[in-house]
Amino acid sequence: MDWSSLAVKHPHDMSDSELLSTLNNLCDAGILRMDSEESDVYCMTAKGGLEWERERKPAWDRLVSDHYGELRSGTSTVTILATSRDIGEQFWKSGCEFGLFTYTSGRLKTRTIRKYPMIYWRPPVSVYAIHATVDDRLCDTDWNKLEQRSGSIALQTILDAAVGSVRSHRT
Repeated sequence: MDWSSLAVKHPHDMSDSELLSTLNNLCDAGILRMDSEESDVYCMTAKGGLEWERERKPAWDRLVSDHYGELRSGTSTVTILATSRDIGEQFWKSGCEFGLFTYTSGRLKTRTIRKYPMIYWRPPVSVYAIHATVDDRLCDTDWNKLEQRSGSIALQTILDAAVGSVRSHRT
């Protein structure tokens, strides 16, 4: 992929060759693997996930993920999966407030899913799910406010952890 054509700020200060070398070293160390379907996509391995988790000590009780789709009719949908009802509802409110999606009316479907694999290297957990049809999604998102509010993990954090892990393997 030619990143120069995108208005993306690189979350690191490596040249392309340094980045590729780092990614290859992470693969050699078992921290990352190349995606089986796309040659320019890297995925964290279970070993890499455990090392990242050991270093970063994430607050798994605050984990939330959002998934977007479309019905056959073309209507947009959003599904939020969270480790608790409170976290799910906070994310729903933030998503509406900061423009991840536009919701004006309709039924919110909620349920608890037992033994759901939120993170592939961790044991399955019970999750609270919110599903809704929405008027629009990613329409007028204020990314700065959303990131400040959500406390999301930036790519830089993951890269820092992975690079630190490879450096510790070399010494």
